[in-house]
Amino acid sequence: MIHVLGAVLLDVIASRDRFTPGSSSIAPIAIRPGGVGYNIYRSLEPGARRLVTAVGDGPFSAHLRRVALAEPDVLVRTLPGREVGLYLAFMERGQLLYGATDAGTFEAGMDEAFLAEALAGVAPGELVVADANLLPAALAHLARAARARGAWLVFEPVSVDKSERARPALRDLFLTTPTEEELAALLGEPAPGDAAIAAWMREQRVEHVVLTRGRRGLRWFHAGGLLA
Repeated sequence: MIHVLGAVLLDVIASRDRFTPGSSSIAPIAIRPGGVGYNIYRSLEPGARRLVTAVGDGPFSAHLRRVALAEPDVLVRTLPGREVGLYLAFMERGQLLYGATDAGTFEAGMDEAFLAEALAGVAPGELVVADANLLPAALAHLARAARARGAWLVFEPVSVDKSERARPALRDLFLTTPTEEELAALLGEPAPGDAAIAAWMREQRVEHVVLTRGRRGLRWFHAGGLLA
């Protein structure tokens, strides 16, 4: 079983070949369920997956509960007086120009008490996937709890800002999959070389790092050594 502890957001995406600075550009705007945690969960086979998340009780949250969170393998915490998180993106020619995330409801909902409830269903040897929308204290608690239960923790960095925020909390990872920019944020140094990556993996007890590089492929580090 793969347990995904991640955000479900309402994605608002505007696309255009080129936006006009300082003005209201004419552009198609798509609105759909999203969020890193939700997208990972949705990509997994039913029966081998579980999603743990938090939303509010407003109309957008109610909509997402109907269209995206009605499966029996979803554990949802509802926070009164809050709305679901939002992801806003401006895309130029298929590339992200600017993006912003407000995951405050998810951050508030994933506290230690709710994490304990979520982890009660995790068995030894199972995978726990955490995305970087979790606050550092929650990530640190999750790492300790997953290790105590004999589960394997996978960390999805999400973005440079969130990787930097998560840096003090990350240890005892089975796998993380950063971009080059996210890895630099995780290590706290620009363009880290192989020796720095290996040292960080040993210090933080990270078993696998899959460094994603877009069209240039990937690099796979295992226990500090380069495999590919």
